Amino acid sequence: MPSSWGVDVPKSLVIVRMTLEVSNGTSAVLPVEPMSREMDLLYGPNREEASPVTGYSYPDPAEGRRKGLSRDGGTRIPVDGRATFVESALVPAGSVSDLTVVVSLPSADGIRDPFTLTGVGVVVKTVK
Repeated sequence: MPSSWGVDVPKSLVIVRMTLEVSNGTSAVLPVEPMSREMDLLYGPNREEASPVTGYSYPDPAEGRRKGLSRDGGTRIPVDGRATFVESALVPAGSVSDLTVVVSLPSADGIRDPFTLTGVGVVVKTVK
């Protein structure tokens, strides 16, 4: 994302916005823990944890929907329902090609092992 979408983001860092859509194909409501993080962004060969974006403000609601750097999917996902989660983090500009995302999906059966997606840098697209 453009650095201008965040507050005080230095030019040496870029904002990476991750979007996760979860569909509930089970026969039970999927609980989502309040303030949970469904995605963690790591960068570089040592998989360092990316820093959170500290703030943003969009005076126009349409601009907020388009540029939104985070979105909470709610506290539950109904049967046959969907939820979209959006999280953003800051990474050094030179590390965008070497990203890993760890995805923790909600579950009605307790904690699941997370999915680790490597090589994510190849699917990153620049938004202007």
